[in-house]
Amino acid sequence: MALTSARFRDRAAAAALVCCAACCVALAAQEPEPRPAEPGSPLGLPGDAEAERAPAVGDETVVVTREGRRLSGRLVSADEKRVVLSVAGIDLIIPRADVERVMAQRPLLARYHEMRSLIDDGDAVRLLVLARWLMTNGLVGEAITEVDRVLQSDPTNADAAALRALLGRQSDLLEQGELTGLRAPGERVEAEPRDEEERWRDAANPFPLLTPQQINLIKVYELDLDRPPRMMVSRETVERLMQRYADNPLIPATREGRERFLALPPAEVLNVMFRLQAREFYGEVRVMENPASMLKFRDEVNRSWLATSCASTQCHGGEGAGRLRLYNRRLSNEAAYYTNFLILERFKMSDGTPLINYKQPERSPLIQLGLPRQDSLKPHPEARNWTATFKTLNDRRIGQTVDWVRSMYQPRPDHPVDYAAPVVDLPPKSAPGMPGVPR
Repeated sequence: MALTSARFRDRAAAAALVCCAACCVALAAQEPEPRPAEPGSPLGLPGDAEAERAPAVGDETVVVTREGRRLSGRLVSADEKRVVLSVAGIDLIIPRADVERVMAQRPLLARYHEMRSLIDDGDAVRLLVLARWLMTNGLVGEAITEVDRVLQSDPTNADAAALRALLGRQSDLLEQGELTGLRAPGERVEAEPRDEEERWRDAANPFPLLTPQQINLIKVYELDLDRPPRMMVSRETVERLMQRYADNPLIPATREGRERFLALPPAEVLNVMFRLQAREFYGEVRVMENPASMLKFRDEVNRSWLATSCASTQCHGGEGAGRLRLYNRRLSNEAAYYTNFLILERFKMSDGTPLINYKQPERSPLIQLGLPRQDSLKPHPEARNWTATFKTLNDRRIGQTVDWVRSMYQPRPDHPVDYAAPVVDLPPKSAPGMPGVPR
């Protein structure tokens, strides 16, 4: 089957990126380190050292040779004769006599967070180097976040713009499943989490995420029928809908009318479901794309600042999160950003105020708590490690967040999703009624 030229270019660019990264690893394995640097760190930053423990098979591993070379990869096997690493999908055999030390590497996200904490928000050069390292290691969402940070402060940065375009294409391919089989140095480039990463982070700190069925149901409630995403409704579902609501004037009474109803586009069938408030059928509508409002949340809120600032491990993504706890991993994964959305949607402050003010979005505590205290209508409480997310009232991300809130469906639906957020708190009721058709 012929590929469109755009898709071919995207695949070729992504494949070239991974092949280039694999070559870089192979070349680096043949040369001594030019300067002291922490392994795996793109900038030789401190706080990124290997864990001082013997690695198990499958662990990300660093082998230091007697000549001072460092070889990184996934451990395949180790015995008294040799150590075998998988580097960019190729087994590299190192004679045991040449090995000085074998160490387990810390997971990628741990290294990323440690390095990021040591880079100033205004250091464009280091942020772009870090973003390329993230991209090479398959952390596309995190790389996008760092590049967007550079572009926010310097929209004319040509290197950042070029990297952002490539990352955008790679993110699209990841979500379409186009990159699942490719490998970057020491990591598979995939949309789903790596097993080692899951064990390291979630074993001690489990975080419940929404299921695909729950995510689909939220999509149904949030989509805009004037700009409907791609969706499917089975014939069997439509037939049962007509049977259940046969006495309603919205359902055709004649055989010819019912046949025409069966041929309606899915968006028109869903519109009838909404008008009937046939909520028992909503979950049977399969929504295959994100509603426009949820794309805004993913790109302009969760990726842009929420997961990397508010949800950092030092704030609402760590053990000191308090009642509001957010997820800060796998930023391009639907389960990640839909879970964060639902947590924000349902969270109420101690005085009962919702985090999101849909009538006056700019006054939302979600925004106000991120401002410097002297500029905020609702200053953030004193907390260790807290710094303002938005430095000024003119921060572009504030405008984007306000636009996202205004883009959400009105009146706000009460999502029938059974989800227990990782906080001791009761979910609030839906927002007061506003003009529109209740769902």
